[in-house]
Amino acid sequence: MNPRACALIFNESEEILLMRRVKNGCEYWVFPGGSVELGESTKEAVIREIKEETSLIAEDVNLVFEQLNDGRKESYFSIGSVTGKVKLGDGPERFKQSENNTYEPQWIGVKELQAINLQPETAASKLQGLLEQGGL
Repeated sequence: MNPRACALIFNESEEILLMRRVKNGCEYWVFPGGSVELGESTKEAVIREIKEETSLIAEDVNLVFEQLNDGRKESYFSIGSVTGKVKLGDGPERFKQSENNTYEPQWIGVKELQAINLQPETAASKLQGLLEQGGL
Protein backbone atom coordinates (compact mmCIF):
# COMPACT_ATOMS: atom_id res chain seq x y z
CA MET A 1 0.00 0.00 0.00
CA ASN A 2 1.42 3.38 -1.01
CA PRO A 3 1.98 5.89 1.78
CA ARG A 4 -0.29 8.95 2.03
CA ALA A 5 0.67 12.61 2.26
CA CYS A 6 -1.82 15.02 3.90
CA ALA A 7 -1.99 18.79 4.32
CA LEU A 8 -2.69 21.05 7.29
CA ILE A 9 -3.64 24.37 5.70
CA PHE A 10 -4.73 27.24 7.95
CA ASN A 11 -5.90 30.76 7.14
CA GLU A 12 -5.76 34.00 9.13
CA SER A 13 -9.30 33.39 10.43
CA GLU A 14 -8.21 30.36 12.48
CA GLU A 15 -9.76 27.94 10.01
CA ILE A 16 -8.35 24.77 8.50
CA LEU A 17 -9.04 23.63 4.95
CA LEU A 18 -10.65 20.19 4.87
CA MET A 19 -12.39 18.06 2.28
CA ARG A 20 -16.06 17.58 3.10
CA ARG A 21 -17.10 14.16 1.90
CA VAL A 22 -20.56 12.72 1.52
CA LYS A 23 -20.37 9.10 0.48
CA ASN A 24 -23.37 6.77 0.41
CA GLY A 25 -25.25 9.06 2.80
CA CYS A 26 -22.39 9.40 5.33
CA GLU A 27 -20.92 12.85 5.94
CA TYR A 28 -17.33 13.23 7.14
CA TRP A 29 -14.28 15.42 6.63
CA VAL A 30 -10.73 14.46 5.68
CA PHE A 31 -7.45 16.30 5.31
CA PRO A 32 -6.54 17.20 1.72
CA GLY A 33 -4.07 14.64 0.45
CA GLY A 34 -3.67 11.23 -1.05
CA SER A 35 -1.36 8.47 -2.16
CA VAL A 36 2.28 9.01 -2.93
CA GLU A 37 2.94 8.06 -6.54
CA LEU A 38 5.91 6.00 -7.73
CA GLY A 39 9.11 8.06 -7.74
CA GLU A 40 7.51 10.89 -5.77
CA SER A 41 8.53 12.10 -2.29
CA THR A 42 5.85 12.66 0.34
CA LYS A 43 6.49 16.41 0.09
CA GLU A 44 6.02 16.35 -3.71
CA ALA A 45 2.87 14.27 -3.24
CA VAL A 46 1.25 16.68 -0.78
CA ILE A 47 1.96 19.65 -3.09
CA ARG A 48 0.39 17.77 -6.04
CA GLU A 49 -2.59 16.58 -4.01
CA ILE A 50 -3.33 20.09 -2.72
CA LYS A 51 -3.46 21.37 -6.30
CA GLU A 52 -5.61 18.44 -7.48
CA GLU A 53 -8.10 18.69 -4.61
CA THR A 54 -8.25 22.41 -3.82
CA SER A 55 -6.70 24.23 -6.84
CA LEU A 56 -4.19 25.90 -4.49
CA ILE A 57 -0.44 26.17 -5.03
CA ALA A 58 1.36 25.25 -1.79
CA GLU A 59 4.58 26.79 -0.55
CA ASP A 60 6.62 26.47 2.64
CA VAL A 61 5.77 22.80 3.21
CA ASN A 62 7.03 21.20 6.46
CA LEU A 63 6.51 17.77 8.00
CA VAL A 64 4.59 17.97 11.30
CA PHE A 65 3.91 14.32 12.19
CA GLU A 66 3.65 10.82 10.80
CA GLN A 67 1.44 7.94 11.83
CA LEU A 68 0.29 4.49 10.78
CA ASN A 69 -3.36 4.19 9.81
CA ASP A 70 -4.49 0.59 9.24
CA GLY A 71 -0.88 -0.29 8.44
CA ARG A 72 -0.46 2.57 5.96
CA LYS A 73 2.09 5.31 6.65
CA GLU A 74 0.64 8.83 6.60
CA SER A 75 2.72 12.02 6.62
CA TYR A 76 1.07 15.31 7.67
CA PHE A 77 2.57 18.59 6.47
CA SER A 78 1.93 22.16 7.58
CA ILE A 79 1.54 24.47 4.62
CA GLY A 80 2.99 27.92 5.33
CA SER A 81 1.33 29.69 2.43
CA VAL A 82 -0.90 29.03 -0.55
CA THR A 83 -1.87 30.98 -3.63
CA GLY A 84 -5.03 30.69 -5.68
CA LYS A 85 -8.72 30.35 -5.01
CA VAL A 86 -10.18 27.34 -3.20
CA LYS A 87 -12.27 25.13 -5.47
CA LEU A 88 -12.25 21.47 -6.39
CA GLY A 89 -9.28 20.97 -8.69
CA ASP A 90 -8.87 18.89 -11.81
CA GLY A 91 -7.70 15.76 -10.02
CA PRO A 92 -9.40 12.37 -9.87
CA GLU A 93 -11.91 13.60 -7.27
CA ARG A 94 -13.61 15.79 -9.87
CA PHE A 95 -14.26 12.73 -12.03
CA LYS A 96 -15.33 10.49 -9.13
CA GLN A 97 -18.08 12.94 -8.12
CA SER A 98 -21.58 11.52 -8.23
CA GLU A 99 -24.87 11.82 -6.40
CA ASN A 100 -23.57 9.31 -3.81
CA ASN A 101 -19.95 10.49 -3.64
CA THR A 102 -19.11 14.20 -3.27
CA TYR A 103 -15.91 16.13 -2.57
CA GLU A 104 -15.98 19.74 -1.39
CA PRO A 105 -13.01 21.74 -0.09
CA GLN A 106 -14.27 23.75 2.87
CA TRP A 107 -12.79 26.03 5.57
CA ILE A 108 -13.72 24.89 9.09
CA GLY A 109 -13.03 26.88 12.25
CA VAL A 110 -10.51 25.13 14.50
CA LYS A 111 -12.95 25.53 17.41
CA GLU A 112 -15.48 23.45 15.42
CA LEU A 113 -13.17 20.48 14.83
CA GLN A 114 -14.44 18.45 17.78
CA ALA A 115 -18.03 18.82 16.54
CA ILE A 116 -17.41 17.31 13.09
CA ASN A 117 -16.60 13.78 11.95
CA LEU A 118 -12.94 14.38 10.99
CA GLN A 119 -11.15 11.27 9.76
CA PRO A 120 -8.88 9.58 10.54
CA GLU A 121 -9.64 10.07 14.23
CA THR A 122 -6.01 9.47 15.26
CA ALA A 123 -4.79 12.35 13.07
CA ALA A 124 -7.65 14.57 14.27
CA SER A 125 -6.57 13.89 17.88
CA LYS A 126 -2.92 14.66 17.10
CA LEU A 127 -3.93 17.89 15.40
CA GLN A 128 -6.11 18.87 18.37
CA GLY A 129 -3.18 18.24 20.73
CA LEU A 130 -0.85 20.36 18.62
CA LEU A 131 -3.39 23.19 18.48
CA GLU A 132 -3.87 23.09 22.26
CA GLN A 133 -0.09 23.28 22.76
CA GLY A 134 0.24 26.12 20.26
CA GLY A 135 2.40 23.84 18.10
CA LEU A 136 1.11 25.03 14.71
